Amino acid sequence: MPGGYMGKFVEVDLAKGTSEAGELDPARLQKWVGGKGLGLSLLWETDRSEDPLDAANPLIFVTGPLTGSGVQTSARSCVVTRSPLTGGALDSHAGGLFGAWFKRTGHDYMVVKGASSKPVYIHLTKDGAALEDAAGLWGKGCIETENLLKEKHKASKVAAIGPAGENKVRFACITADFSRNYGRGGAGAVMGSKNLKAVVVQGSEAIGYHDPERFKTLAGEMAKNILEHPAKKRRYDLG
Repeated sequence: MPGGYMGKFVEVDLAKGTSEAGELDPARLQKWVGGKGLGLSLLWETDRSEDPLDAANPLIFVTGPLTGSGVQTSARSCVVTRSPLTGGALDSHAGGLFGAWFKRTGHDYMVVKGASSKPVYIHLTKDGAALEDAAGLWGKGCIETENLLKEKHKASKVAAIGPAGENKVRFACITADFSRNYGRGGAGAVMGSKNLKAVVVQGSEAIGYHDPERFKTLAGEMAKNILEHPAKKRRYDLG
């Protein structure tokens, strides 16, 4: 699909142990721009939970049309769910390369429904999502978990929870690329409530552009404007 979208999504049902791929609805994309907007529209349609830690609360990993492109800061991606901390809709964002590699599996988003009866992780490739046993990873921290999964799945990126998420601490994070975090609202607790330890992504699908040369020019201009903006120094000074 030209214009930044890959054109596919995957839906995983942890309770049934199944996954199903589908094609994006162009009408939805016209109304909801990918990332936060697309994710919240999906949450609105699929959330049937009475509590954010119910199995009926979906966990949605979603990218936008610029994710993985040459635009400054475009590696970011989003997790959308109901927040265990507030009870409301949550969109939590992280940088690093997990989002770009997720998109290169050929999928724009993944909806995770239900809860597994045992610890599992999701392995996402261009062929879809597979559930793998995570019993040996349960109880381990995010960094150790990521190291072990990268050793098993070469050339991959990982988003994982540690003991806080496993124990449903309502402000638990999901950590990706060792130090990047879907860090607010307690998305890690939702992941733990589903017995989902991690998501591993492996992909090499090309990201399309409507007009590659024009896009490259505009991305260069935007980067130059950001670097020359007077507020840039203040961000360094203030953190």
